[in-house]
Amino acid sequence: MAVTPLPAFIATRAFRSHGSTFAKGDVVSTSGYSDSEYARLVSQGLLSPLMSASVLVAGAVSDSAFSAAPPNGTMGYDTTNHKIYVRDGGSWKATAALT
Repeated sequence: MAVTPLPAFIATRAFRSHGSTFAKGDVVSTSGYSDSEYARLVSQGLLSPLMSASVLVAGAVSDSAFSAAPPNGTMGYDTTNHKIYVRDGGSWKATAALT
């Protein structure tokens, strides 16, 4: 099963980085940031994880899509059936199809 990680964070206040300005509440991808830049933004309180982890999978999301059992709050998207899954209480719960 192919897994695509989606590093997503939310800006806790306005800041400027990499030539872009982010407002409080903006979703920020850290894919273009070095480890030290990412650590600086988190340590300064500018970024907070939007979710613990997320994946895109073809079919129902399950623990097997991850290298280790993910924590509650982890999200995934089923690209075949167009459903969002959230891990809650140790199991995966799906939304209605988003079509």
